[in-house]
Amino acid sequence: MRRSDLISGALLVLFGLVMIFIIIPDQIDSTGEYGLDPKFFPVSLLWLVVIMAIALVGSRLALPAGALDDEAPIDGKNWLFIVGASLYLTAGFIAVTVVGFIPATILMIAVLMYLMGVRDEWLKLAAVSVVAPLFIYFAMRHVFTIQLP
Repeated sequence: MRRSDLISGALLVLFGLVMIFIIIPDQIDSTGEYGLDPKFFPVSLLWLVVIMAIALVGSRLALPAGALDDEAPIDGKNWLFIVGASLYLTAGFIAVTVVGFIPATILMIAVLMYLMGVRDEWLKLAAVSVVAPLFIYFAMRHVFTIQLP
C-alpha cells in the first residue's frame, strides 16, 4: 500500500494544482463587486487537498521501502460502490445545473439518507433534506454573498 499511497498522493497533488491554476481560473470569473471572490471556497478546499496529499506522500516516503507493501483487497462490491458513488455525484451535478441548487440538493440528501438506512424516520429524513440545503443556500447568498445556481 505504500506504493499506491505514493502514486495516489502524487496524482492528488497534480490534480489539485491543475484545478487551482488552470481549471478554476478558466471556469470561474472573478468579481470584486461584492463579497468574497467566487474562487475563494473552491481554491481554499483544493489547497487543503494539496496539503493533505503532500502530507500523505511525505509520511509514506518516511517509511522503509518494505513497509505497508501488502496489497489492499478490492473486490467487486468495492468497485460497485465506486461506480455507484461516481454516478450519484454525476447525476447530482447535472441536477444542480438543470433544476437549481435547492431542489437538486433536497433530492440528493434524501436519497443519500435513505440509502444510508434512515428509512423508518421519515420526519428526520424530510427535515434534514429540506433544512440543510436551505441553510446552505441562504448562508452562501446572504452571509458570504455567493450566488448558487
